[in-house]
Amino acid sequence: MHRVQEKSLKLFLAATKFFKQLIGENKTSMIHGHGMPVGAWFPDTGARISEDSPTLISAGMIEDFVLPYIKKAVTPFGRGFLHYCGKHEDFLAMVCRMEEISTLNLGNPEKYQLDHIFNQIGKTQTVYFGHLPAFKGESGEAYLERLTHYCRRYKAQLILVSDYHPKGDNEKLHLVNLWHKLTGDIF
Repeated sequence: MHRVQEKSLKLFLAATKFFKQLIGENKTSMIHGHGMPVGAWFPDTGARISEDSPTLISAGMIEDFVLPYIKKAVTPFGRGFLHYCGKHEDFLAMVCRMEEISTLNLGNPEKYQLDHIFNQIGKTQTVYFGHLPAFKGESGEAYLERLTHYCRRYKAQLILVSDYHPKGDNEKLHLVNLWHKLTGDIF
């Protein structure tokens, strides 16, 4: 397994370096815009890594066969932005504790309790980037107020790709202004 991981690591490093050079991106920074019409700037995070498969193995196997390779993969690029789909609460905690990971994106945040996600990211100062589910019938204002509550409660950082769909440009502008008002003293 370590031989396979070493080969995978070499490919990841070579491809990431190649594409960053190709687009003229600095080694230790990046723009990432998954799910957004424009990207977000990450000044100290130079690589994105996807790790869906660890959700299928034990915590012990993750410690032995995954975490060391994540560290080796992102360290040359400053810090890393990590994505994974599925649910694995131990993996979530392990990734958030990694100094090499600045930002987390969950493909399936609906599988977790928001208290659990925000507690993990808040205590480790990991930024959460991505969507978070709105409740059926929840207004845009209530959605933003609920997420602000979690940010405040856990001192968590959030780059929200909203799951709520505004009904027109006026509501969109109102919600953007409300978000800035609600979070202005947090972020």
